[in-house]
Amino acid sequence: MAYQNNIPQPTDALSQSQSDILNNFAAIQTLIDVNHVDFASADQGKHKFVTFPVQGAAPAINAGEIGLYNALSTKTAKDELYLINSTGGTVPLTESQQVAGSPGWAYLPSGVLLKWGNSSATGLSTITFPAGATIPAFSNIFTIILTTAYVNASDGDGFVRLNNFLAPWTQFTVYGSHRTSTGAFGPVGFQFLAIGN
Repeated sequence: MAYQNNIPQPTDALSQSQSDILNNFAAIQTLIDVNHVDFASADQGKHKFVTFPVQGAAPAINAGEIGLYNALSTKTAKDELYLINSTGGTVPLTESQQVAGSPGWAYLPSGVLLKWGNSSATGLSTITFPAGATIPAFSNIFTIILTTAYVNASDGDGFVRLNNFLAPWTQFTVYGSHRTSTGAFGPVGFQFLAIGN
């Protein structure tokens, strides 16, 4: 039987309301048994774990509060966990495309966006970030880190350096050169990690 409000009524005899009161206690116990420790536990009032049903949209919260909710991501097509910060902004906490290899992207809980990948350069080369409906775009880029990478066992004598990255933050330029002499060289394989929001 479901929980009943206003039990007992002022005119009810205890014997008349006893079954309703017992049903209400049973309903409360059923509620507590979902993800909570038991009443009799030393940890009473605490959660064992927290689950979030899927929301159709970000729920409204009061000013100054912080909220967590679960929603279907338009980027990953999976249920993801989101944070509503105290200013009402929504930050994806679990939304990412972590592919074995390259490229990939992920959000940090602070809202920082990471993108990584593998590429190559011969002299001055422009590298364009993957784009699309399921890949977030940078609003700003804070830094890009490059690492020269050769798959062969011998020294490739190549080096790659960052040339620049500018708005609209869709690409960056690098320069692939000899490591031991001057001049363009390539292709020089490298890995990148771009950090922004």
